[in-house]
Amino acid sequence: MVPPESLFGISNALLVLIVSLVSFGLAGFILWQRVFRLVLIGRKENRLDQPIKRILKMLIVVLGQQRVMQRFSLKDMAGLGHAIIFYGFVLFSISYVIFIFGDTAWHPFSETLLTETGVKFFASLLNFVAVLIIFSLSWALYRRWVARPHRLSFDLTRAKESIIIVAAIYGLMFFTLITEGFFVAAGGTGPAADTPIGGALGNLFIDMGITGETASNLQALFWWLHLIIILGFAVYIPISKHMHMVGAPVNVLFTTMQARGTLKPMPDFETAETFGAGGTEGFSWKSILDGYACAVCGRCTDNCPANISGKLLSPMHIAEGIKEHVMETGASIISAQKSQETYQEPSLFTENSMLKESAVWDCVTCGACMEECPVMVEHVDSIVDMRRYLVMEQASMPEGAEGVLLNMEQRGHPWSGNQTSKTEWMEGLDIPTFADENEAEVLLWVGCTSALNEANQKAPRAMASILRVADIKFAVLGNEEGCTGDPARRIGNEYLYQMMAEQNIQTLNQYSFKKIVTLCPHCFNNIKNEYPQLGGNYKVYHYTEFVDELIQNGKLKPVKSVDISMTYHDSCYLGRHNKVYDAPRNISKAIPGLELHEMERNCERGFCCGAGGGHMWMEDSGGQRINHMRIDQFLDTEGETLGVSCPFCYQMFAEGIQSKGVQENKQTKDLVEIIAESVVPEEEK
Repeated sequence: MVPPESLFGISNALLVLIVSLVSFGLAGFILWQRVFRLVLIGRKENRLDQPIKRILKMLIVVLGQQRVMQRFSLKDMAGLGHAIIFYGFVLFSISYVIFIFGDTAWHPFSETLLTETGVKFFASLLNFVAVLIIFSLSWALYRRWVARPHRLSFDLTRAKESIIIVAAIYGLMFFTLITEGFFVAAGGTGPAADTPIGGALGNLFIDMGITGETASNLQALFWWLHLIIILGFAVYIPISKHMHMVGAPVNVLFTTMQARGTLKPMPDFETAETFGAGGTEGFSWKSILDGYACAVCGRCTDNCPANISGKLLSPMHIAEGIKEHVMETGASIISAQKSQETYQEPSLFTENSMLKESAVWDCVTCGACMEECPVMVEHVDSIVDMRRYLVMEQASMPEGAEGVLLNMEQRGHPWSGNQTSKTEWMEGLDIPTFADENEAEVLLWVGCTSALNEANQKAPRAMASILRVADIKFAVLGNEEGCTGDPARRIGNEYLYQMMAEQNIQTLNQYSFKKIVTLCPHCFNNIKNEYPQLGGNYKVYHYTEFVDELIQNGKLKPVKSVDISMTYHDSCYLGRHNKVYDAPRNISKAIPGLELHEMERNCERGFCCGAGGGHMWMEDSGGQRINHMRIDQFLDTEGETLGVSCPFCYQMFAEGIQSKGVQENKQTKDLVEIIAESVVPEEEK
């Protein structure tokens, strides 16, 4: 758009300079007051590691719109609509710098920078992009307020303020075209006047009898209305839900570079004044930034198994609730810090707050929310931080959580009413222990559930047989193997977790081995990703990875046909949290006779069994049981066996099959048992 020479006889350049300085100055002030200074209240956390990878990730996610487009399909075209608006925003932002601010400061700026041909091409492109954005916005309005897909049915996604932003963008697009039309009608020439839509509108205005003087005045009017909307945008964004336009790129830049299943450690227990997040200062600055980055799109809540099953938890409300609490209390906290006075911060969990204690306990830490979030909000970390406060400061937790922590403290494992020893599964198998052997190539980590629950003991027996067939020298810790502490950590007792983890690390460091192979994805995630925080650095494999490698290397050959029809379920802590999707499927495809099926929700979009986050031992707060919903999804497939690679999933689905009354023709089975049937001779089983 060509800027007018003056407005009411005042130099256009001077007016633009004044209103721009005022607007951007006000926007910067609001950003500091409402956002950045409040984010800095949060707990310190280093997010500056791997800077090159961070920048590349931000470019891919933000400029590449990777996560917005990851669920694009003909049934759900929201990602495409957002991408069109985003790229349109980028193009128009560039055009504002060149045509509005650049040409206002120095008229030949655009033609000097782009050449006449470049200006003509760019201005013409903007014409078509403006029309495309108008159509995209119209479709978005219809989708949000008429079609109303489920993820846009939540209270936060129905906020009326979104209409303000849409109306403003509509205004920008219409005023762009109309301003160009009046410029042409006023007799304007040059490459900026030679645009398809603007030129056509200009000719239409001439045919309507609009004089050159009138057109010139209208061009100036609409040019300024256009600029006022742009500057109004700058001021409005920091006080609206569209703050995510600023917060999201920063949030993506500072996202965790560790595996998704890795929780952040707490500050040193000796120096920490409080434990967990019971208020603003208890959250990390990244958790606070998450709220400002949240686009309130509903994707996280729409895919949360707790919410889908009818429970209170909404990850979207968690992120927004933390932000609202910080905005309510942040200024008072800063003021109290400056005056060195005491500020009594209100509770996180009040009647009017989006944060509810029961919702915090609904979370199964499956990571579905984080998988779907287009701006990489880390909901699970914030939820566990609140659990840490509730457990370690308030001793407030569900009865089941209290019981499992007591068992871990007193018995060294989470299971109550169990008199089985950690070595009972080994009886008759002559399994070597490190106490006897001292060294081996593989340390087979059995895990509490696989060792102590009779139904799960078939898995370590099968794995031991497989290792022998592959001629792998292995040993187990036996009674020296303690619980990894994972349930305690997910429930929120970080102190108990660290005690148990440090004891295990001390035990592991006594022996010589090359690899740890685990049967349980929770143990796998914990030892691989979280033990390094305490100095325990090991090469850790889940058995599916290790067995797949043995098959690929020819050390293990499935030869016996196992004629079953199996539907595979992705464990959250193996799949979504650690991206192990191919290995179990490779194993399944290598077994002669096995017919592999998939549920609609699989791999990254897999549905939790309902046992994560300590829920193996906690009763549901309401709604449907998550494991029963997953069994319904299994029953929709042609599979007769539900294949798993996790002892928790095995137990949850065995119960679910019983509850559904289909145990006569449906079963659940660990994949390690199935591969053992194909590779282990009968006499060695």
